[in-house]
Amino acid sequence: PQMDNCRMMRLASEVSESMKSKQLSASTIQILAAVTAFAGIVFLMWISVYSADDFWYSTFLDGGLASFLELTKYHYEIFNGRVLVHLAAQLILHLGNWAFSLVGLLCCAAIPLAALRAAQRPRSQAAACLAVFGVGVLALPRELLVEGLFWRSAFCNYVLPTAMVAGELLVLVRVTGPGKTRFGAFPACVLAGLLCGATTEQSGLVAMAAAGLVGLWCLVKNRRKLAYPAVALLCS
Repeated sequence: PQMDNCRMMRLASEVSESMKSKQLSASTIQILAAVTAFAGIVFLMWISVYSADDFWYSTFLDGGLASFLELTKYHYEIFNGRVLVHLAAQLILHLGNWAFSLVGLLCCAAIPLAALRAAQRPRSQAAACLAVFGVGVLALPRELLVEGLFWRSAFCNYVLPTAMVAGELLVLVRVTGPGKTRFGAFPACVLAGLLCGATTEQSGLVAMAAAGLVGLWCLVKNRRKLAYPAVALLCS
């Protein structure tokens, strides 16, 4: 019986080591897939060229502060009033392709990671989440990629606000969750709502919807924290 017990323990140890090895292999594949997909996105952003509004926005900071303020005022009064996203576009265009690639990488990573954390999924799924998102982006039709991601002005109007709304949702989920709310949670909700609402009219509505959904959850589960999504919705 002692020999049988030893064999059983050895077999269990071998099975455990085999499972750990398989898990490590799967994790490595997920990380490699995520790195490859995001490297492809960054490379395409790096080699992309200016288009349409990019040429004009790239000149806003060339003439100094007075010229920048004058052009910004003119743009706000004559066009659509999207000051925040166009300020981001002007800064990115002024700094060059490295800034566009860096901001693009951060935004494309922030969207799935914020969604993962807001859904309260384990951090071990981060690599797989990034890989799926990155491959999904690269699989988009060429026209959508060019006009929605690689066109700098459009990127700041669509991708950047999406990342900001995902961040707002994460903030709201965390501050309304169980446990003691940290100091600064209320100002964080105010700031998140204001920034998301100041991007584009579509993203502002999405930010309001996200805050509204969290608010409905609070009505059912935790009314003591209803003020946080409420103030974010109002500020959006």
